[in-house]
Amino acid sequence: IAIHQVSFQSKEDTIMENGIKMDVLSKELMDGIRAQENSNKTFLTYEKVIRKICLYFSSLGYDEYDPDIIRQFMDCMKNNEQKKYCKGYVKFTERVVRIMVGYAENGVFDFSHKPNKKKQYTINEHHQRIVTDIAKENNLSDSTLHELDHIFRHLFCFVEQKGISAEQITDDLMIEFITKEIPKTVKYTIYRTVRVVKMTAAYLKSHDIAKLEKDLSILKMRGQRERIINPFTVEEMNSILNTVESSEKYKLRDRAMILMAYDAGLRGCDILNLKLKDIDWKNSTLSIIQKKTGKPVILPLSGKTMNAIADYMLKERPECNCCSVFVSEISPHKPLRKISFKRFHAILKDSEVKKISGRGFHSFRRAYATEMSNAGVPLETISQMLGHRNTDEDKPYLTYNRDKISFLTFDFSLIPIIAGYYMEKEEA
Repeated sequence: IAIHQVSFQSKEDTIMENGIKMDVLSKELMDGIRAQENSNKTFLTYEKVIRKICLYFSSLGYDEYDPDIIRQFMDCMKNNEQKKYCKGYVKFTERVVRIMVGYAENGVFDFSHKPNKKKQYTINEHHQRIVTDIAKENNLSDSTLHELDHIFRHLFCFVEQKGISAEQITDDLMIEFITKEIPKTVKYTIYRTVRVVKMTAAYLKSHDIAKLEKDLSILKMRGQRERIINPFTVEEMNSILNTVESSEKYKLRDRAMILMAYDAGLRGCDILNLKLKDIDWKNSTLSIIQKKTGKPVILPLSGKTMNAIADYMLKERPECNCCSVFVSEISPHKPLRKISFKRFHAILKDSEVKKISGRGFHSFRRAYATEMSNAGVPLETISQMLGHRNTDEDKPYLTYNRDKISFLTFDFSLIPIIAGYYMEKEEA
């Protein structure tokens, strides 16, 4: 059990008196989790749940922590009438909410787990020592070990029921555990089971405890099929920009924001957070620290985009002391909190651009990456321009180019046919 104490005297008073903003709470919560968790995959799972909670608050018009909204969020998760979330995901969300509530209300990170009412799968001391050694060898955090402990015990309990010990474990027994034993009790996901089997097999082989011949490290769960959402084409983008420029009901701000997403590849959250000091007018660049990754990036701005920003600032932006580029029209002028999806869809409708499920404002960023790929820009350069950590993150942004794929096709004229139906009749 690990409790990560945080010195939080003055900040706690602020929380209790004035409340805490959800964006501040989520950032500090992620910093605490990053210090606690060794596994990047687990950290990203925490991040996903915290982002979902923040989006729920935002959808109801709240930007400050409110215990009633948290309870309402968890009620929606637990009801789960459409079976959208598996049991394990709901339990994990409950844990994240408990940590968030504890930090927001008490100023303390409590990563301890609730004790189990009953402990299933009791195993002997020899097998328990093996489980402890596997956890140490793989640097499993207390949190991760708590999640995997019952699976380790289930595995070795299954071994003991067969009347054997760890030294007699075989490849077939491991596969039987995954394919026949686990489905009896696990009805949602077996990702953790596969992880436990791989770690156990690797440990038993490396220490010559059991004679396992197959490489179980190659076991991989079949992931969810990735859906490719077509980006906006050049023709569609021209139509959208022409609509925004020609129609009086759309503003200079709309054109500037669309161009920043399409011509500079910025995320919507980074456009909203853009500050006046971030733009270097002399060198035609902007420098930002991305909200999603925390990674700094310097991007070039085209003349068209810079003119659009300048037009908005000189002709439409209210005079105020706010340091953000895009501000609200109504006084007091504050930074824009969100991009109006209703307004965005109205632009698409007036532009006669086909509405496709899943294609939204973020698709301008996808179109930006796709156009660079079509122009022959190397993938590594595109990844840097998008501000990604590695090139694997670029896959959802790049739609394949049919013209380029066609160059990979070839006929079979150079392959000799020495038998079969397609052999020349004379030769036959």
